[in-house]
Amino acid sequence: MALLSLAGIPLTAGFIGKLYVFSAGIEGALWILLGALVLGGAIGIYYYLRIIYVMTLQEDNKVIGRTIPWLGETVAVVLAGLVIWLGVFPSR
Repeated sequence: MALLSLAGIPLTAGFIGKLYVFSAGIEGALWILLGALVLGGAIGIYYYLRIIYVMTLQEDNKVIGRTIPWLGETVAVVLAGLVIWLGVFPSR
């Protein structure tokens, strides 16, 4: 979820941040910097999605019986929920 937010995928907090920066650049008529923002965003999306792709590949040498502690799962779910919540309701 954090990588999707960093990539600026809609409905995440990272998208809202990039949207604010982009709108500020339009108001200031900073066209060269906006072009750099779009180019950097496209390169970033490629690399972030590539990391997600490699993370989801199936491996033959998996460790059997390894689990994530319940506290770690809870923290991951809460943080993923916050990323989505801040992306959907940025002004609250």
